[in-house]
Parts: sequence; structure tokens; C-alpha cells
Amino acid sequence: EDWVQLPAEWYMKTIKGELATAFIGDHVQTLLWNFVIFTCTLYHVFENYSIVIRWLIVFEENLYIW
Repeated sequence: EDWVQLPAEWYMKTIKGELATAFIGDHVQTLLWNFVIFTCTLYHVFENYSIVIRWLIVFEENLYIW
């Protein structure tokens, strides 16, 4: 098989390269995952915030009615 005959140096470089790629890949994946969680959290905060605002507006309108 071809890969057996490759020089050990190139083989080590390949292993290092793959490890680096795997590490970077994991890092990017973690960043993306954190971004997704952050976005969802923001969305929920704003969603609840708008509910509170609507509730306050309704409350104010009721105050004016009274």
C-alpha cells in the first residue's frame, strides 16, 4: 500500500495537520454553538421583553380608562 512507503516526516506532518484541522474544526464548532445559544437567548429575552412592554401598554391604557 502507498501510505506505508511514505516518508515518516511527511506522515508526521500529515498527522499534525489533521490534528490541527480537527482542533480548529472543534473550536469553530464551539464558537458556532455558542453563537446559536446566544442568539436563542437574545431572542427569548426580546420575546419576553416585548410581552412585558405590551402588558405595560395595556396596563397604562387600563389606567387611563379608570
